[in-house]
Amino acid sequence: MVALCRARWDLRALERLPFPLVERLVVPELRRGYAGKLPAYARWLGLVLGSSDLGGGRTRDELLEAGLSADGLLREALAADPNDAKARAALIRLYDGDFDYYLHDLPAGVLTDAASFARDLDHFEQLVAAHGVAERYATRLRRWRFHSQAWGDYLRRRAQFSSYADYLSEVHPDRPEALRALLPWLRHSRQWRRVRAAASALLRQVPATSPERWHWLTYRAEAALALGDRVAAQADITELARSPQAVWQRRARQLATTYQHGTP
Repeated sequence: MVALCRARWDLRALERLPFPLVERLVVPELRRGYAGKLPAYARWLGLVLGSSDLGGGRTRDELLEAGLSADGLLREALAADPNDAKARAALIRLYDGDFDYYLHDLPAGVLTDAASFARDLDHFEQLVAAHGVAERYATRLRRWRFHSQAWGDYLRRRAQFSSYADYLSEVHPDRPEALRALLPWLRHSRQWRRVRAAASALLRQVPATSPERWHWLTYRAEAALALGDRVAAQADITELARSPQAVWQRRARQLATTYQHGTP
């Protein structure tokens, strides 16, 4: 069992384990080892729960009913051995996925309560610092931290605003984290002048080498077309076509077709 778990979760030598093997052999053995406080068993059980190997059926439900969760088990593994880099890396990945999920419905709202979001972010910052990857997460941490604080502030002042989007627009009109969240909403409501202003602000703030640049160029080109500013639209479409990524080259061709036909 130790060799199998090391190969699957520590060395990544196995891409996936068959579900019947996980359900009938791996999980029962890991639970026995975990109950006996054997080294690494809390981490492995946490990794099983956090993986797709287990599926979403009865065995996962039984573990959750027993009070066992992926993040809880990984925290337990780290409490037992603060130098367990594998548990720390796995917990960082779990948090990363959770935080992105919390924000995936922006600008409608944040899908968790502000206080627990803030606590998780505090722990996450400690983890990435200990793991030596704080710089890699710096930009995303600023975004997550901004929305954990803004969401809490919005809920306290909810009566003053029609929506979280309205709050971001009124209270944080120039913050890049707010502009990122608002752009799809502004585009959907066809507020093209504000789309152009927001995209331009974001383009000024990101490095020229940032992959996000192509995203903001697309928004600004769309806005220029909708506003009838053909010179600005042509400039942005030309720049977008220089992207090394096929998805943005294809988008540039689509916008160029719109430009040629003269339809927003």
